[in-house]
Amino acid sequence: MSDPVGRREVGREMSNPFRGFAPLFLRELKGQMRGRRAPVTFTVYLALMVVVLAGVLLVADSSGAKGDPTVGQVLFIAMAFTQTALILLLGPVFAAGAIAGERERQTFETLVSTRMTSGGIVFGKVAGAVGFLVVLTASSLPLMALAYVFGGVGPSTIFAVYGWDLLLMIWVVSLAVAASSLVGRTLWAAVITYVLVFLAVFMTGFLEVVQMSLRSAALDGAAQNSAPSVFFLYANPFSGLWELALPGAREELGLETALRSFTAYGGAWHAAVSAGALGLAVWAVSPLRRRWARPRLA
Repeated sequence: MSDPVGRREVGREMSNPFRGFAPLFLRELKGQMRGRRAPVTFTVYLALMVVVLAGVLLVADSSGAKGDPTVGQVLFIAMAFTQTALILLLGPVFAAGAIAGERERQTFETLVSTRMTSGGIVFGKVAGAVGFLVVLTASSLPLMALAYVFGGVGPSTIFAVYGWDLLLMIWVVSLAVAASSLVGRTLWAAVITYVLVFLAVFMTGFLEVVQMSLRSAALDGAAQNSAPSVFFLYANPFSGLWELALPGAREELGLETALRSFTAYGGAWHAAVSAGALGLAVWAVSPLRRRWARPRLA
C-alpha cells in the first residue's frame, strides 16, 4: 500500500531541511535566559573570572613585576584557559536536555509533528544553546581586555581566542545534543557528554605522553631529534588555545618544523566531529526513521 503521509514527510524534509530553525532558536534562547539559572550562571561565571584576574594581579604585585609587560600575557593566558574550561563545563548543562528534556516532558511527539523538519529542530536547539554561551562569554570581554591594557597581548590575539572558543561551543553543544537525541534522559546525556569531553581533554594528553615515551625508548640517541608525532594533541581542545594565546610558543620550544598547526588541524578535527554529531542527531530525531522502524502490518 502507498504511504501518502510518508511521502509528505519526505517532501517536507527535502524541500527545506531547516524549516522551523528561526522560531525554535528564538524560543530556546528566550528559554535559556528566563528563570534563575541564567543570572546565577552569569554571576558564578564572572565571579570565577574576577577571582582569576585578582589572583594574577596579586601575585604580580607581590613579586614586584606589576609593571612588566609579561603580566598582561600571563593574565590573558590564565583567563583564556579558565574561560575555555568553563565553556566545556557549562556546555552540557544547557544542551543535554535539548531532545531528552522534550521526551521527559512528553512534548517530543508534539514537536516532531509540527511543520518543523528534523534539521530545523536539531539546529534550532544547538543554536539556542550556543547563543546563550556566546552571550555568557561576551560578558567577560571587558575583563579579558584588561590584558591589553597591561600590554603583551594584541586585539587580534584576543579575538582569535574568542573565535576558538566559539568553535568549542559548537563542538561541545553538538556532542550534547547528539547524546540527548540518542538517550531518553537528560542526566545520561550530560554524563555521556562529560565523558567525551574528559577523553578529549585528559586522555589525549595521557596517550600523547605514552606514545612519546614509547617512541623515545624505541629510538636511539641520534634519531631522537626527528620530528615527533603528536596527532593525539590535535584532538585536544586546549592545544589550539595554547597556540593562539601564546604566539610564537612553538618556535621558542623548537617545534616550528616538527608540528603542524594545532589551530588549523585541531580546528578541522573539531569541526568534523561537530558535523558528524549534528548529522547523528538529525538522524535520531528524524520522524522518517521512526516511521520506517515501525513493523509493517500484514
